[in-house]
Amino acid sequence: MESFAIGDAIYQLLMMILLLAIVGFIFMFTLKMIKQQKKKQQHLSRLEQKIDQLTEKVDRKM
Repeated sequence: MESFAIGDAIYQLLMMILLLAIVGFIFMFTLKMIKQQKKKQQHLSRLEQKIDQLTEKVDRKM
């Protein structure tokens, strides 16, 4: 009966580790997606600035 208790404890420990690994993976994936969105937003704002600069140049030449 004692070996069954040890096996059950090991099983529970492995399930806990698996659960933590899954939660960690989801957390890292979420952080990665947030980082990518930030980069896209920065890129878009740079493009908007360039468009504004070019628009001003065109307006001055006209």
